[in-house]
Amino acid sequence: MILFSHPTGNANVREAARALNDAGLLSEFWTSICWNQDSVLNGVLPRSVTRELERRSFPDIGPYQLHSHPWIEVARLAARELNLSSLVLHEGGRFSIDAVYRGLDLRTARRLHDAPHIHGVYAYEDGALKTFRMARQLGITTVYELPIGYWKCYRELMTEEASLEPEWVSTLQGSTDSTEKLQRKDEEL
Repeated sequence: MILFSHPTGNANVREAARALNDAGLLSEFWTSICWNQDSVLNGVLPRSVTRELERRSFPDIGPYQLHSHPWIEVARLAARELNLSSLVLHEGGRFSIDAVYRGLDLRTARRLHDAPHIHGVYAYEDGALKTFRMARQLGITTVYELPIGYWKCYRELMTEEASLEPEWVSTLQGSTDSTEKLQRKDEEL
């Protein structure tokens, strides 16, 4: 059985979780927010809030399989709405997306101690390091999904483009990830 995790549960992740579940392989799905589409709060909350929450619903996964660690993500969304930019600052903000990923990663890593039925973990870039370390200690198979290009290849391409088209350098988006974060990405891989 597989423990599958992703902090925000985008459309691709929801489909992967559904497919794993349909195949009888999904034991647990861990994310930051699991919203119940049938909640009475849907009729009370502002539509902008319910739209965001509905993107965090997983109707194809059993409630006993869903596990959430919502507090950092809830604080991140609130800080973003209140324009408290220092709290969501890239990598360093207390409620940054990086903090959301690291928080969920820590929770899933801890979960593996108490889950002898888990034989595989499936996780994504920036949210897998602690889970994978623990899984390896326990002899659990790890599956890593990198839905975007590898950071070193991206940097090489941008460096080449900058030398070929120097007048376009200001338009090339470089990575602002710290060396520490890039090292975590490499270790996850």
